[in-house]
Amino acid sequence: MVVLNAQDPLQIKGKVQSNGSAALQYVSVTLENAEGIVAEGMADEKGDFNIEAPAGTYILLIEPLGYDIIQRDINLSSDVDLGLLTVKAEESVSLGAAVITAEK
Repeated sequence: MVVLNAQDPLQIKGKVQSNGSAALQYVSVTLENAEGIVAEGMADEKGDFNIEAPAGTYILLIEPLGYDIIQRDINLSSDVDLGLLTVKAEESVSLGAAVITAEK
């Protein structure tokens, strides 16, 4: 049996990839609670991330540029492996035309 001290950090790890199966590099990973940011990290060149925090209830935000944000509620009471997290590209909106006029 392993006894955890309330101050012992626990790990949250995972891997971020695009819906095209490419690893997403240098993605921002943030763990927050009601008081603010508890831990921050960044995915490496293979899309892998690993952050540490004390036991508690958090919101995990994974924010890849150009892709939809992943937001998950996490109840951290032991180490968590989220496995492979797939994000899809943000939908873009195109304007048909824009007219700019100036007046004196």
